[in-house]
Amino acid sequence: LTTPMQTQLIGIIGLQRLGASAGLAFKKSSLSLTIAGHDRDRQVMKAAQEMGAVDKTYTSVANLASDADILILAEPYTQLEETFKIIGPYVQEHTVVVDFSTLKRPVQQWADTYLTQGHYVCCMPVMGVQGLGNTELTTAAAHADLFRESVMCLMPTSTVDDAAVETATNLGRLLGCQPFYVDIHEYDTYIQLLETIPGLLAASFFRTATQTKGWRDMVRLAGLPFAAATSSMGREDDIAHLAFADKTAVLHWLDKLTADLTEMRRWIQEGDQETLSALMTELNIQRDEWLHKRQENNWQEAKADVEAPGLMQLIGGGMFKRKKKS
Repeated sequence: LTTPMQTQLIGIIGLQRLGASAGLAFKKSSLSLTIAGHDRDRQVMKAAQEMGAVDKTYTSVANLASDADILILAEPYTQLEETFKIIGPYVQEHTVVVDFSTLKRPVQQWADTYLTQGHYVCCMPVMGVQGLGNTELTTAAAHADLFRESVMCLMPTSTVDDAAVETATNLGRLLGCQPFYVDIHEYDTYIQLLETIPGLLAASFFRTATQTKGWRDMVRLAGLPFAAATSSMGREDDIAHLAFADKTAVLHWLDKLTADLTEMRRWIQEGDQETLSALMTELNIQRDEWLHKRQENNWQEAKADVEAPGLMQLIGGGMFKRKKKS
């Protein structure tokens, strides 16, 4: 099982910003890899191939799953269970499967249910700080360095093979990420705050504005702050599903947010500009510090787990022995 060899083909299902960026990063490396892709939208597949993110495309998900040594699922959360159902019987015994989905506990359950063989490793590369200014999710927004100078969150179960975890870790390094091990339950709880809540806030803000009688005039005035605050609305279907994936966590974060807004409302009502100004100044300093830390990417806990291998070992060292098809 753990006999290493060079990976021959990396398959990517879902070729919009995340999937295409991964393909561009792999193509940018000096490794001799074939990158193959599939997307439900054939125009997206064509665009990804034209920009050099993939060497070839597959119209059949099952065929791609049966050929891939490493399989990356980069589709929206709402499409993943169906994809697992389709690829389940076709993934090879040696193949490592990872996904770029926002939540992880449901995906782990789908992998356990539908994959008849292969090795699913629960992980997620985090977008680098240089990509945070662009909220577009399309193929046109893909970039080879999208994940560079960031972390690959790893949440493997206790039963997954060590070599599969090594392969996923090395895959993250190929994207430019450092490994960071995190508890899957903790990760999903945090993601509800960091991904779902902004989506709900954007929807609420936009709804408030558009239901106001003066909206027809406001349309002409809405500028950068309004566009930035509502930019996460492009994932409306995912957000609605994510909100119900863990209602306890979502309601917890909504309650905390409501409490903060209520306190700010009280300061404004009482005319306490000094307190509100001081808070805004402090929070802006903290935000700048966060961006600086993300830029530096100097996380001690992320560096301590695994030593970085040489470039040519990145994939081969954790790959499984490929079996010939009968």
